[in-house]
Amino acid sequence: MSKPTILSTKSDTQPQIKLSVDADGKITLPKQLFEQIGMTTESEFLVKEVLGTIVLIPMVHWKPLAESFKQKIENRIKESGIKGDEPFFASLTVDEYAALSEEEEKSLWEKLYVEASRKVKYEEVEVGEDFIPT
Repeated sequence: MSKPTILSTKSDTQPQIKLSVDADGKITLPKQLFEQIGMTTESEFLVKEVLGTIVLIPMVHWKPLAESFKQKIENRIKESGIKGDEPFFASLTVDEYAALSEEEEKSLWEKLYVEASRKVKYEEVEVGEDFIPT
């Protein structure tokens, strides 16, 4: 395995770690990082490919965030008085959005996530082999 590399965005305050894939195609997260984000061996992750980059999102963080955002949208719809046949979101009417299957809704949000992720810029910083993230 090659030495880890820290990745950070101009808007991030916490550095990210660049890891290598072993001969079996596995990636090992440093134990300290794994524990720092509250994950266990039973944890599930949402794996996203964004512009050739793999992003791991702990499901314990993603599900509440997605549900909270969905609830905010539903509340705004009610408050706005938008009618079901009026344009609403991602070129859909309120009725069309409400009629999406779970899979269609997931696909729509993934598309929007990818579009938003294109705005993030990363820069790499080399670190020594003995580097331990804090």
